Order: sequence, then C-alpha cells, then structure tokens
Amino acid sequence: MTPDAVGVFTEYFGQPARLYLAMAVMLFMTLGIAWIMITIKAFKERNTDRRNRADDAYVITVILRGLALLLIITLVFYQNI
Repeated sequence: MTPDAVGVFTEYFGQPARLYLAMAVMLFMTLGIAWIMITIKAFKERNTDRRNRADDAYVITVILRGLALLLIITLVFYQNI
C-alpha cells in the first residue's frame, strides 16, 4: 500500500489494532447477549418436576457450552492483539 492509502485508512478507521479490538469487543458482546438469551430460554423450558434431573443437566450443558464458546472467541482475539 502506498503511504497515502495508509493515511486515508487510518484517518477513517483509526489504527488497525484499534479497529480489530473494537470488532472483537462487538463480537464478544453479541455472543454474550445471544448466550444469555439461550440460557434464559433453557431455564424457561425446564420441567418443574423436581424428580426429572435431565432438564437440569440440559441447562448446565447450555451454560457450559456458552462459556466455552466465549472463552474460545476471547482466546482467538487475545492471541492476535
């Protein structure tokens, strides 16, 4: 890239590292909100019968999968910053 092109890019978008960090934060927030909504839906779908432990295990697996996904996304972006 020519120095003029680099200057135009940084003038509009800022430094590439800051743009990348902003995109990472927006993705993390979007996934976090989606994970919260999925967890709330899993809690609502849970059976009220206390003897049915399969529903509780389902809710726990939903929560753990969401946390694992957020951890992986965080590690991918953290590694490249």
